[in-house]
Amino acid sequence: MIATLTRTDTLTDSGGRYYRMPYRLVAGKRYTWSVCLKGNGRWQVGPEQGGQRIIDLTEVWIRYTHSFIAKDHQYYQFTFYRIQGQTGGQLSLHSIHLVEGERIVFDWSPAPEDLTTNVQFSQLKQTVDSISAQVTNKVDKTVYDSFVQQTAKSLASKVSQGEYDSNNNLINQRFSSITQTAQGLQTQVNNNKGNISTVTQLANALQSRMSNAEGNISTLTQTASSLQSTITSVRNDLNGLEIGGRNLIAGTDFTSTNGFSTWTNIGTVSVVTDDRYLGRNYLKWESKKPNGEDIAIRAGAALGIEFKRNRFSVIKGEEYTLSFIIASNEFNGLLDYTYLMHGDGGPNLRLKAINTNGYPKYKPFQASSDIHYHVVSHTFKADRTDDNCYFLIAAILKRELNGSNGYAWFRIFNLQLEKGNKATDWTPAPEDMATQSQISQLSNAINLRVQKGDVINQINIDTSGILIAGQKVHITGQTKIDNAVIKTAMIANAAVGTAAIANAAITRAKLGTASVGTAQIENGAITNAKIANLSVDSAKIANGAITNAKIATLSADKITSGIINANLVTLAVKNGVQSIQLDNTGLRSIDSNGKMRIHLGVRNIGGAGQSDPATIRFFSGNGSVSAGIGMNVNGHFIIGSTANTAHMELYSGGNIITYSRRFRISNLINYPYLDIYPADTEMQSDGTRRKMVVIEPSVSARGNIGREGVRMWRIYTNYLHYIDLVNMSSRDNKTNIKDADVGYLQFVFENMDVVTFNYKNEDGSSRTDELKVGWIAEDSPSLITSKDKKQISLNNTVGVIAGSLKFQTSRIDQLENEFEWLKIENQYLKQKINQLEEKMA
Repeated sequence: MIATLTRTDTLTDSGGRYYRMPYRLVAGKRYTWSVCLKGNGRWQVGPEQGGQRIIDLTEVWIRYTHSFIAKDHQYYQFTFYRIQGQTGGQLSLHSIHLVEGERIVFDWSPAPEDLTTNVQFSQLKQTVDSISAQVTNKVDKTVYDSFVQQTAKSLASKVSQGEYDSNNNLINQRFSSITQTAQGLQTQVNNNKGNISTVTQLANALQSRMSNAEGNISTLTQTASSLQSTITSVRNDLNGLEIGGRNLIAGTDFTSTNGFSTWTNIGTVSVVTDDRYLGRNYLKWESKKPNGEDIAIRAGAALGIEFKRNRFSVIKGEEYTLSFIIASNEFNGLLDYTYLMHGDGGPNLRLKAINTNGYPKYKPFQASSDIHYHVVSHTFKADRTDDNCYFLIAAILKRELNGSNGYAWFRIFNLQLEKGNKATDWTPAPEDMATQSQISQLSNAINLRVQKGDVINQINIDTSGILIAGQKVHITGQTKIDNAVIKTAMIANAAVGTAAIANAAITRAKLGTASVGTAQIENGAITNAKIANLSVDSAKIANGAITNAKIATLSADKITSGIINANLVTLAVKNGVQSIQLDNTGLRSIDSNGKMRIHLGVRNIGGAGQSDPATIRFFSGNGSVSAGIGMNVNGHFIIGSTANTAHMELYSGGNIITYSRRFRISNLINYPYLDIYPADTEMQSDGTRRKMVVIEPSVSARGNIGREGVRMWRIYTNYLHYIDLVNMSSRDNKTNIKDADVGYLQFVFENMDVVTFNYKNEDGSSRTDELKVGWIAEDSPSLITSKDKKQISLNNTVGVIAGSLKFQTSRIDQLENEFEWLKIENQYLKQKINQLEEKMA
């Protein structure tokens, strides 16, 4: 169909018609348009996002093409405007086409959504290096399509059938394809249930592969010298055939979060494995804390997921295609912070912004949601060779989240990175296969192997013997081993019956730690026993009394009525000098070196008021330093030592609680001390006094909380009374020092809404006795608030006010200059008026 636009007016301004684009082009991405035109006059043709071109038309049909990089612009329509300065003009057009990339369009074809019921078309495209043909037919909601492409190096054909819903979303698709090169031939059949069969044939290898939607894969690979059930041994042979490839990213079956983490540690990452709506696992990121609480985040923050432990290799200049299905909010559908991250220490490669809304819809996020999952694919070239790469998929937050106005999220599945410029159906990385069985047959060996994770069970037969290897080997039935040696064998719970052990006799046996239960030992009697070298001979034990006893090496005066009466009583070990001694000074404990370690002083216990304290003293290992516990005659209970080498430590697995009227911390030398004690506040407005805790030095203006370089983190209080408030402002304490934009500070100042208010008491009641003036943190600019929007930064507030004053001062100076010029102009005008009046007179 040919459309004609004619300007018949006599105006010379610019104007004409435009085609209403369905959506904006993605800024930074390259596009190419093509259109056939004829007419007269000079016209401006193309999209308003940087894609317009000036064309001088003739009366001959000419196809015009133009490639450009889209820019951000207020308007985004495809225009046909006559250039300003001319009148009249006519433009006729047909076969308009706009595509992504630099591909030159030679033949027009309708978009799939423009096909109506029972409509078909065919097209033939020819370039210098390729010929392609396509036939498409749409019947109701089903589109049938066949495509053939021929180049000097390859021949490919594809037949597909797709079904669309009422919103033109693709819901089912099946296809078959054949690709042929000089190196080989590959056929593939794919149905709408995720079942795929592939046959690849090379001169030296033949491989068949079948997979289903659950990720189960079976392969058969044959070469002249081997037959194998997996592709592993012949993968290098298949590299000559560039038709898709393996998924380079591991862990994309999303059975766990292993390998995936949040970028800049903001938000949480999880996997969902029981979603019946999608029917598959997906990876989920949300701007929430682990407890489910929304996180406050500034606008412009980069948020997303990094795949740091899922590394892969890239080769410089090679093309790779990243594909996935994604739904998101709070990012306007843009993934504008996505990187190929390098592990070699060099710069990372930032990918062009991906507008997910420009890709086909998969299905709504929820049954009635306006947010859709989109099937995304993005091709890029590796900037350098690196064997240690991973991906960061992230986006820039488009609005500020304060923790109560919603949260950002995205969900992603079918994540795949593959070599080449075409996205294929998702398959897991080979290392993600849950279980793999393999049979390999060579002319001189056979190998059977089953592998799951790191566990490998296998049987290998070759000319050197048979190997059976496995985590567990279970042998049933009679087993005969000729000429066998069983080394360090463990026979669990075995019973040794009539076995002959050294002629069935155990002689001179040692039974270490053995338990002998009801054993019969000399008819149950122990005779002539020797127990720990203690000989019990002439002692007589009658009715529990020891009579005529002789206790060797122990001298005692007399034992009468349970009293030991002696000048010095010593209990000592037989071999050593450790002892406990009791004399008129108290009870002493002596260690193995003969040093007194503990002394319980019980001197002068004639009554109350004695001069000496009752103490327990503990001595160090060398006996030179001691510490004590005791009560003196002044009623002071004292714990500790005056020795400067005695240090005290107090440990508790629970709480340490002290009860006293006053707690004092003092140095023994002449330093101020610190008291902690309870007291009453000043009289309140209701006539009551509140209980409080006082921390007070013995001398005013003495003492610090922290020191320079060793500071406290926060101090919370109601009232802070001070002589001077000093802010650390040395250049040594700061970084990223820049001149402030006073215009911006003026803007912040204008948005600082000043309010009056009353603070609340701890119980939530209002303190109406004191009216305050200030700001509400949640309603104030972020520059003067804390990150959680709960506190006001006085330093930043003073800085904003200072910046505003500088701005106002500059503005006043400007106005004063303008005023001076106005005075000069006024004086000049007065002179002119006087001159005119004189002339008129």
